[in-house]
Amino acid sequence: METTVTDAKQAYLQAVEALLGGDGATAIRLLAPLVGPETPQEVRLALGKAYLMAGQGAEAIQMLATCEPQGPTARAYVELLRAAAEAKAGRPDEAKARLEAIPGLEPRFEHAARQLQRRIENDRPPAIRF
Repeated sequence: METTVTDAKQAYLQAVEALLGGDGATAIRLLAPLVGPETPQEVRLALGKAYLMAGQGAEAIQMLATCEPQGPTARAYVELLRAAAEAKAGRPDEAKARLEAIPGLEPRFEHAARQLQRRIENDRPPAIRF
C-alpha cells in the first residue's frame, strides 16, 4: 500500500511529537518507511535525530550524511548532530574533528560544540534532547 501525502505528513508530525517526548524508537518506526529518493530534508533530519536518540550512531551518521543544509546555521546544526552520532558510534576522533569546524560555520554553536567535546573527552555519551 502506497503512503499518501496526508499519511506521510501525519506520520512526520507524530514522529516529531515522539522525538519531543524522548521516544526515538517510535520516531524511527514512523519515519523510516517514508525515506526514499524524494524524501524532504526535514524528514531525513528528523530520522537522523531519532536514530541518534535511540543510540543508533551508525544509522544516524548514514541518515545525517544525506542532509544538505542551507546556510551556516543549519550546516553547523547538522555537523553538531553528526559529531554526536560519531561519538555514539564509538568514533571519538571523527567526532572531535567535526566539532572543531563548527565555530567557523556558526559562532553561536561554539558553546554546544565545546560541551559535546568535553563529554567525549570524559567518555560520557552525548546527551540528546529535542
